[in-house]
Amino acid sequence: YDGPCTRCGRTLVEGTPAVWDRSSRTMWCLDCAEEPGHTHGGTPGASARRTYERRAARRDIELDERWGTRVASIVKAISTEPQSIRAWKIGAEGEERVAAELATVPGLRVLHDRRIRGTQGNVDHVVIAPAGIFVIDAKKLVGQIRIRNKGWLLRPNYRLYVGGRDRTQLAESMAWQVDAVEAALMMARLDRLPPVTPVLCFVGADWPPFLVRRLLLEGMEMSPRAEAALFAAARAELVERVIAPALDAGRDVVSDRYVDSSLAYQGHARDLVGRRPKIEDETFVAGGRGEDLGQHRPARRGTGPASDEAAICLT
Repeated sequence: YDGPCTRCGRTLVEGTPAVWDRSSRTMWCLDCAEEPGHTHGGTPGASARRTYERRAARRDIELDERWGTRVASIVKAISTEPQSIRAWKIGAEGEERVAAELATVPGLRVLHDRRIRGTQGNVDHVVIAPAGIFVIDAKKLVGQIRIRNKGWLLRPNYRLYVGGRDRTQLAESMAWQVDAVEAALMMARLDRLPPVTPVLCFVGADWPPFLVRRLLLEGMEMSPRAEAALFAAARAELVERVIAPALDAGRDVVSDRYVDSSLAYQGHARDLVGRRPKIEDETFVAGGRGEDLGQHRPARRGTGPASDEAAICLT
């Protein structure tokens, strides 16, 4: 059938040689396909949405066959789709939201919904950035994100919980996605392989230190002092729940967020310079652990503690 090239808009009549992308159900002419360095980015959540539509259509057919068209329409109206069907729609929505956020970041090349050869799995997003390649798995879940140690002092066993449920397997299962991307890079025979970093992205979930950022991003108005106090509270929460337990376990902690960040963003940007709130005092925020945190601040880039020492800043 006739159709337009999705890149240049030229009409392609039936029988014209063209490139067809099965995942996004789009096509483009051979001239556009030969553009150097041009790769179709894919459609976010396409695989999950197709699976949802297929299962939902199958359910509709089964209800029609069991109850008849009229009664089935009533059953569909008063009942909800099973979780086994609804989960695919929720997953697609999560991937679409992450893709929308990635589209706002300049300098990124993003590939969506990439199928892995030889498997039935796919990678939600592959982000190509100056710092390397990031493999993103999007999950639309609700509830608070927490890291819990289910082991003991000498043998810790940190588990990932979202909404009170153990979701550690989500993080562990990203290993095969990273392996697949690294294998594809090796096949390209690059002179130097870039670092590949797995990222598990939760859409709709909350983690206490980041609740403040969420309020601000959603446009909540507050006074400069209230904003500074909230960021101090977020840092105090992070110190108590993440940094302090790590230090107690004898591990080094490296962080790039500390009080000077608030002096820049909430101080200068919000006109609080010279009127620094007492709650921003480092000792107060650190919960009396200022000496343990041992802040190191190099005089200039490229100087500072030796590489085997902990360069720790108060978050």
